[in-house]
Amino acid sequence: MELRKYWEIILRRKWIIISTFLVIFLTSAIGANVATKIYEGKARVLVETPPALSSLLSNLGVPQSALPQQQDPTTYTYDTEIALTSIRPLVEKLITNLNLKNHSGETLKYEESDFSIMDLIFPQPYIDIEQYEESALLKITGGSTNREEAAKIANELANLYIEDTIQRARESYKTARLFIENKIRNVKDEYYNSLLEKKEFMLKEGTVDLLEETKDLLDYILTLKNDYKNNEFAIAQANESINLIEKKIAGKTPVSSALVNSMQTQLNNLLVDIAAKKIELTEEHPDVIQLNKQIDTIRSLLKEKIEVTISEKDISIAPVYEELLRNLKDAYITKATGTIKREQLQKFIDKAQTELMKIPYKSTRYAELGLSLTVNQDIYKNLLEYQNQVGIAESMTLSNIRLVEPAVVPDAKKQYFPPKILIYVLGVFLGAFWAFFLGFFIDYIDHTIKGPEDLKDYKLTFLGSIPIFKKGKHLVSMTDPNDPVYEAYHKVLTNINFASLEKPNKKLLITSLHPLAGCSTTIANLGILLAREGKKALLVDADLRRPNLHTLFGLSNAAGLTDLVLENASIDRVIQSSGINGLDILTAGPTPPDSGILIKSDKMSGVIKQLEGKYDMLLFHAAPLLLKNDALQLMKNLDDMIILLKNKSTTHPSIVKADELLKNANISPAGVVLNCV
Repeated sequence: MELRKYWEIILRRKWIIISTFLVIFLTSAIGANVATKIYEGKARVLVETPPALSSLLSNLGVPQSALPQQQDPTTYTYDTEIALTSIRPLVEKLITNLNLKNHSGETLKYEESDFSIMDLIFPQPYIDIEQYEESALLKITGGSTNREEAAKIANELANLYIEDTIQRARESYKTARLFIENKIRNVKDEYYNSLLEKKEFMLKEGTVDLLEETKDLLDYILTLKNDYKNNEFAIAQANESINLIEKKIAGKTPVSSALVNSMQTQLNNLLVDIAAKKIELTEEHPDVIQLNKQIDTIRSLLKEKIEVTISEKDISIAPVYEELLRNLKDAYITKATGTIKREQLQKFIDKAQTELMKIPYKSTRYAELGLSLTVNQDIYKNLLEYQNQVGIAESMTLSNIRLVEPAVVPDAKKQYFPPKILIYVLGVFLGAFWAFFLGFFIDYIDHTIKGPEDLKDYKLTFLGSIPIFKKGKHLVSMTDPNDPVYEAYHKVLTNINFASLEKPNKKLLITSLHPLAGCSTTIANLGILLAREGKKALLVDADLRRPNLHTLFGLSNAAGLTDLVLENASIDRVIQSSGINGLDILTAGPTPPDSGILIKSDKMSGVIKQLEGKYDMLLFHAAPLLLKNDALQLMKNLDDMIILLKNKSTTHPSIVKADELLKNANISPAGVVLNCV
């Protein structure tokens, strides 16, 4: 039942549905064929992982804020690349290079370069950049009404972006290079200062290799102590020899004691002379070998001087003591030189031990200077390597953006807009959607009666429906008895007769709810059918405001019901023949000043009684029920009422209102007739 109801709505609103569909579809089709064609050129660029320059600069200690922004390749997003592709400098350069014009013929502005819906209405060049299917590719689209220009826009923007990427990379490397060069100058100065400081320390401390120096110093002290022990042993031997020889020569000769004293005196004098002549051990060269050489020199000088002295004195001694004297002389010399050597060796030992005590401080200081020098040297070396790397990278800078698919000139039949097939399909679907939507919506908001089914909710007897007349044929007398209209009126009349079996209706009122419902035509046709059934019928036009019955039969309205009520004329004078045997017409007559007073007057009741005696059936036509209460007033003198409803014109609210009026007047109509079905 629901489908049937929908189908009835579609049939009812078929012209709205068809017209709406045609308007939308034809508008779409015409627009698709007359719209300016827009073509798109598409270029694809590969965005590779950015070079790790920031890692290099970070290792050099460049502040984080100065580093090029790099992203983790695993989480790399392309929003930044998309934004960089459409920055103002690049787009303005693109506009200048290709001399792009907007839809007004003026130079395209940066703000107009992005794609918008307005570009389809007022075509002008545009660009659009997006990531291609979640890959490492960016799709650069250039749009224009010119196919060649569309391809040029995409390719030129791709090339400009690659050049801009290279330039930004070079600037980054240049920043790194300048930073490294400045760093090298500072580190170089620090390195030279460390080297100079170490050199001054080594010169001041007389140090070349501290470890070797420590070892040599320990060996030197050990050697000095060994020599010291040997020297002490030599002195002890010399003392023992002197004592032994002196005992042997003591008292043997008168000159022996004097000779020994003389030798001691001469030896002391010689030592004084040697000291005076500065034949001493040099403290600046604490070397054992040199010390021994100097001691030997002293010993030789002592021997020469003593020998000369003894020979000058010309001492005569026995040959047996000559050897003892020689040995005694040697013993004194050995003792004297040993004593000198002892003093010098002790000085050397004390000095060497003092130097040894300085080793910890020198070692610590030496280590500090060495560490500082090593650090600066390593930094300087690394910076030189970085400088070389950055220089090479700067000289052969490559972009991480590559044009992998240049845009080609699009086919003339493959425009981006308008997409004809899509528009046709959308036109069909949108046309159908809006057509049915509008049809059902209008039907939904339409409160008019659309068929007999709509009257089921009301407690009204349905007497029948009248189809729409053919043009110019309003009276059934002009139609064939087999005509659907004739049959419809005949059915209505039959239903009226059935409704009045229990209560014969000789005086019947036919009215409507609103004007132009077809009351005049309906009452005329019912009268014709009554006359054809052999009944004498009178049609009374009681619609004193808008009388129309006389026009259907071509009669005069100069005199009529008004004259009868006002007693200005007799019944025989105002009643006119319709031209159909058994059917007379009482027109409305002149329009009175107040028809309502006339209708409810007692004279109206008298007129109706007079007419009742002359005819088998009286059919009254009154003004619409919802406009005037004439019908309610007439019902005081009539038998029954038939309400005429006009299909697709009479509304449900008006039926409800009329029903309330009838209930208030205590009137139960015989039924309703639906006209113009």
